[in-house]
Amino acid sequence: MQQITLAAQTCCQHGVLHRDIKLENLLINLDTLDVKLIDFGCGEIMTNAGYTSFAGTEPYCPPEFDLNGMYHGEPATVWSLGTLLFELLCGQNPDSEQLDKLNDNIWTKEGLSQECCELLCSLLQRNPEKRLELDSVCRHNWFKKFKCQPENNEIIDTGFYSYEIGRKLGEGAYGSVYAGIRLKDGLEVALKFAHKVGIECIDIEGHPEPVPKEIGLLILANKGPRVPQIIQLLDWVEEPERYIMVLELPKPCENLFEFYERLEGYIEESTVKHIIQQVTLAVQTCCQRGVLHSDIKMRNLLINPDTLEVKLIDFGCGKILTNAGYMSYAGTEVFCPPEFDLNGIYHGEPATVWSLGTLLFALLCGQFPESEELDKLNDNIWTMDGLSQECCELLCSLLQRNPEKRLDLDSVCRHNWFKKFKCQPENNEIIEKAPERRKIPGCFHRLWNATKGVFSSSSSSAVNVVEPFIPPADPVLEPSSPAPVHSGVKTNNEKAPERRKIPGCFHRLWNATKGVFSSSSSSAVNVVEPFIPPADPVLEPSSPAPVHSGVKTNNGRPRSWRTASTDSSAWSLPEVHVERRCRESLSLCSRGTYIVEGRWSGDGSESPNQQGLSRSDSLEVFLCPPLPGQVPVEPKER
Repeated sequence: MQQITLAAQTCCQHGVLHRDIKLENLLINLDTLDVKLIDFGCGEIMTNAGYTSFAGTEPYCPPEFDLNGMYHGEPATVWSLGTLLFELLCGQNPDSEQLDKLNDNIWTKEGLSQECCELLCSLLQRNPEKRLELDSVCRHNWFKKFKCQPENNEIIDTGFYSYEIGRKLGEGAYGSVYAGIRLKDGLEVALKFAHKVGIECIDIEGHPEPVPKEIGLLILANKGPRVPQIIQLLDWVEEPERYIMVLELPKPCENLFEFYERLEGYIEESTVKHIIQQVTLAVQTCCQRGVLHSDIKMRNLLINPDTLEVKLIDFGCGKILTNAGYMSYAGTEVFCPPEFDLNGIYHGEPATVWSLGTLLFALLCGQFPESEELDKLNDNIWTMDGLSQECCELLCSLLQRNPEKRLDLDSVCRHNWFKKFKCQPENNEIIEKAPERRKIPGCFHRLWNATKGVFSSSSSSAVNVVEPFIPPADPVLEPSSPAPVHSGVKTNNEKAPERRKIPGCFHRLWNATKGVFSSSSSSAVNVVEPFIPPADPVLEPSSPAPVHSGVKTNNGRPRSWRTASTDSSAWSLPEVHVERRCRESLSLCSRGTYIVEGRWSGDGSESPNQQGLSRSDSLEVFLCPPLPGQVPVEPKER
């Protein structure tokens, strides 16, 4: 019967009404008991309109046709399945007296299970509106009663890993769930076994063959960055009569209904907020990835009682999300959106918002909303003692009967109620971009790398430099010792009874180049405080390099530069010697990093070749990264 029901259901889903399901039109393999439906000669194209003629076998004709001269496709198919089942079990077609008992749900037969008698009564109801829906036949408890279940300690192989089956964790409408262990590494998992009869298959990108709908929806829901609030599909395998899903097993965990009952129906508003926020994120992600869960309820949510982390499970009632309306609802009835009862059609996201509102109401109030409460919620006047105003406002916006007036799914998490209790960031929370940190030109770091050896070297200076980068104060010089060869500083005839004083150009170099770091640069990096250039001395704004500087511009933009006044009393050497000494010192600061040029200039009253400097002279220093093809200055022995 399970195979025949699947065949009839598939025909109706594909727009075909067989109209003559009987023993003679069924072939069976005596060894495997595989069944095939044949002979579509009496069939019709399936429509929503009623049929006014019946071409099938008379005992299988639905009673509404004899009564009203009209019948509809699916209810008539269900009646034919009931008549066929009765004939197989009892050896004859049901007579009038038996049909009366079946219609009154009191028919029984010795030797048959209670589930079997209940199924027959639900199939052979004279009123077609009271008959079991065709989509629900395969999910009846009678088929579950005889379903082959795995044995404890049984080993299953998915082709990638092997798993040992443990204790049973639960059972749902579409299958049973067992604990399991992955033999390769001992990972604890959940194994869901579901029968393929009556299960729709869908096409998924990356899979050459259609896959069972529940597996396909979970693949889509987990596609992209992982969202911890959605149960993770680790592995799966499809067998001829069933499919097996390997799911993550959070520990510890229980379903939300068990958690709710353990707390005796009282959960604080802040805790409910934390739960609903995670559920909203899960269903919002599903919709963004093209999945409509369709059955959001407490039993389909796992919660860690210690951390309150929530996971959405069981996609068996789900659908591919489309912009078109849906004309069938497979979820729990109390979560069904009102527009489906009113118009027979609903849309995915507004229905999901209604389900969230119903779940929120149940968690806060301990019951589902009744008609009077729904009226107040729809009029935005519903309140409840102990609940915040923001919570009541959210409930009203979720449970609007008109789907166009309901809060958008994307706006639910941004409601003021969630902000009211927020003090700590949540996992996967989206925060706005922080203001940009102050950018320091990259040359600041490159100059430090190039010059820190000069200041920290004990052979060339007694000044110690400590991080962060702070320019040295005027150094107190101690008696010098011969400079090592690698320092790049020449000794005086290789004898240095006293350490040579550090030329003032080093301090003037700092004063002359510090402005480079505070000005804008084409190469900038983020710097974290306290890396701040010193305030003293106050530097003048940058200005374009003069023509005589010899510094090339960058696409027409001059490099940054500074001018520092000199004190001629500190210098007794002729200009040519001072310039040479400055060039040598400056070149030490530019190894492979910068083109550095220092040039003296006077006030215009003296010629460049004069053997002395006046107080109006100044040292112009130009510091810039080497242009493509330009070689940095290297120190030369003189």
